[in-house]
Amino acid sequence: EHESSAFDGAESWNLVSDDGMDIAFGYYIYHIDAPGMGDHIGKFAVIK
Repeated sequence: EHESSAFDGAESWNLVSDDGMDIAFGYYIYHIDAPGMGDHIGKFAVIK
């Protein structure tokens, strides 16, 4: 879950999990639900 005051639609992530560990390289699927705007499902890859 994320809350942001950014209005430009951009978000950054340091690729560290909630437990403080680096995430694994691989293929990820994400889901964004923006109240009043709808939702979006997308994908990205983390490669070495």
